[in-house]
Amino acid sequence: MREMWLLERSEKFCQDKALYNAITNSIGIFDETKKSDYTKDAIPTILSDALSVSFDTHIGHDYLDNSDERFDFYRKKEESEDGTTRKYHFNKPAV
Repeated sequence: MREMWLLERSEKFCQDKALYNAITNSIGIFDETKKSDYTKDAIPTILSDALSVSFDTHIGHDYLDNSDERFDFYRKKEESEDGTTRKYHFNKPAV
């Protein structure tokens, strides 16, 4: 129970800090008071990235859990548009 509380509090802290940093950086970009590699067009992306901070582990995929499926996928033979069969290995066609 304490671990869950700590996890929730830590996630909330990280979300708040990411949003604070994004807003601070966005204000600097907007006011042009800070030297930055970003333009004003980047502000929505900066804020969106900050709002997407999460400890959710159910996004993406696990490289170890489905490694056999991915290996089979990379090694399978597929028929190309010209009717020939090609063997694909890590997205590089080998004739």
